[in-house]
Amino acid sequence: MSGRVLFLITTLVTAAAVHLFVLLNIPTFVMVRAIDLLKGEDNAFNQWLPSAPITPENQPVVRASPDLAYTVCLLDLSGGPVKVTAATWPGYGSLSIFDHDTRNVHASSLRGDGSLSGVIVATQDQQTLPNTDLPVVRLSDETGIALIRRLAPDADSRAQSDALNPLGGCSPLT
Repeated sequence: MSGRVLFLITTLVTAAAVHLFVLLNIPTFVMVRAIDLLKGEDNAFNQWLPSAPITPENQPVVRASPDLAYTVCLLDLSGGPVKVTAATWPGYGSLSIFDHDTRNVHASSLRGDGSLSGVIVATQDQQTLPNTDLPVVRLSDETGIALIRRLAPDADSRAQSDALNPLGGCSPLT
């Protein structure tokens, strides 16, 4: 084999290895960074944290729309499964769960009459209580993010959305 062919093969194998390394590790790096930015100094896990209206000045993580009211719960499953519930409302709303690798592993509508909608979030190896009627969402790791989005384009609808947050919960399953 000539030196050029060997160099080409070595370069292609190295490029493929670097490419795979980046593809497999960037999502986790992004989620760790997002969780660090969102939790702040309070290390607030397993509780709903409403956000201020979105502006370019206050976006620690890129978000799609200033017309949406966001409420986030940083999930820590190290102590066991977490029950995530949110109040429905007449307008657009959704509950999403993201795993440690930024994958959206659950999405459900929050359109309704004010009743609660929710899920149990657990790791692959955690057992949940047998008497729950909520669906179980399994994460591959002990951390993730639960996100509520509600269409709230003005101050009044935002206040209505924020008033619903205490009705739901994001806390360890007991």
